[in-house]
Amino acid sequence: MGTIAYRVRWVEAVIGVVANLLVSGTIAMLLPTARSAESVGVDLVVFTSTAGTLLATGIVLQQRRAIRVQLARERRVSEEERARRLVAEEKTRIARELHDVIAHSMSVINVQASSAPYRLADVGPDVRQEFEQMAASSRRALAEMRSLLSVLREDDRPNELAPQPGLAAIPGLIAAVDRSGTWINLEWVGEFGDEGVRQIVGLAAYRIVQEAVSNALRHSPGSHIDVRCTREPQGLSLLITNGPARRRGVPVPGGAGNGLVGMRERATSLGGTLEHHGLPAGGYVVRAWLPLDPKAPVDHSDERTDAA
Repeated sequence: MGTIAYRVRWVEAVIGVVANLLVSGTIAMLLPTARSAESVGVDLVVFTSTAGTLLATGIVLQQRRAIRVQLARERRVSEEERARRLVAEEKTRIARELHDVIAHSMSVINVQASSAPYRLADVGPDVRQEFEQMAASSRRALAEMRSLLSVLREDDRPNELAPQPGLAAIPGLIAAVDRSGTWINLEWVGEFGDEGVRQIVGLAAYRIVQEAVSNALRHSPGSHIDVRCTREPQGLSLLITNGPARRRGVPVPGGAGNGLVGMRERATSLGGTLEHHGLPAGGYVVRAWLPLDPKAPVDHSDERTDAA
């Protein structure tokens, strides 16, 4: 009866026990025996108590197993939903920042096309009409982008009016972390600055460095952090490493996105790559490569660097 209660539904187990008790009691009362009715009744009470105890134990164990299976399934579903939500939120953030980058370029095109007939001498009617069409097209594109942005941006989120950071802002980020008492080192190889770099690439590089440093401060407080930025003709290589934790309870600034998920989304959206793994002696390494040319093939040359 205990095995039945553990294997089948509790209603069926209860019906089986009750039927067993009725049949056993009927047989015990009808069969001729030398034992007294009182002795038979005692045996039935003992049998009923034992069967009831086994029934309750089997039902409890079955429910415990079902709850554990359900909790594991719900936990797995919750993790999957959380991962999808983080990816969606980061894609939305990237879309908002992409709007800010493109809107600046479209505004410049609009201004240049609108003022060209007045700045340039001897502009013919056909050329003037062409400039007007260019200005009108850029204005329509800006209006459509703003309407899409109103859907992507949360209602309670304040408008981001500050200019988006780029490569030139990375040393300031490192200096701010250094002033907080964390040992951090920045090594820059190649040409410095945002000149010749697409704004969306510079923004992605800044966010990846910001998030990687924030993760190092959060998960390995007191560790040494090394940031290496290498600008090559084909792309930008980023290498952020940190050692094991050395102390507890340091203040941690907020990250730029949703950790490793956000960094990977930023890199892959530009056609780049991002790798991350722990170090044998403790600590963590994040390696990213972002192409400067959107049509350039993915370069894995920075894999020759031994992070350890």
